[in-house]
Amino acid sequence: MINQKKKGSRRELEFAHICQKQGFDKAHRTNQFCGNTPEDSSDVVGLPHIHCEVKGTQVTTINKFIRQSKRDTKKTGRNEIPMVFYKRNGEPWLAVMDCDDFFNIYKIWLKSKGENNYGEN
Repeated sequence: MINQKKKGSRRELEFAHICQKQGFDKAHRTNQFCGNTPEDSSDVVGLPHIHCEVKGTQVTTINKFIRQSKRDTKKTGRNEIPMVFYKRNGEPWLAVMDCDDFFNIYKIWLKSKGENNYGEN
C-alpha cells in the first residue's frame, strides 16, 4: 500500500510539473500544502475551473476514476469540470472528461476562432 501511495504521489507531482511547463505556474499537489480535505480534494490544483483527479495505474478503470472526480467536485460546491489525468507506464498522459463537458468547451473554443456554424453541414 505504501508503494502505491508513493507512486500516486510521484504521478501527481509529475502532472503538476507538466501543468507548470504549460504555463500554469501555480499548479501543485494539494497534499503538499493543505492535505486532501473535501474543500481541496483535487489531486493537483492550479488549473482554473478544473477538478484534477490524477491516476497512474496499469489497470484501466476510467469510469470509476471519472465517477470519483464527479463525486469530489460535487463535494466542493465549486463549478469545476471534473477530469481525470491518467498515465500508464510507458504511455503518454491522457485527459479524460465527460462528453458533455468536452462539447461545451469545444463549442467555446470554436466560437473563439469565429466558427459559430458548428453542427451545420
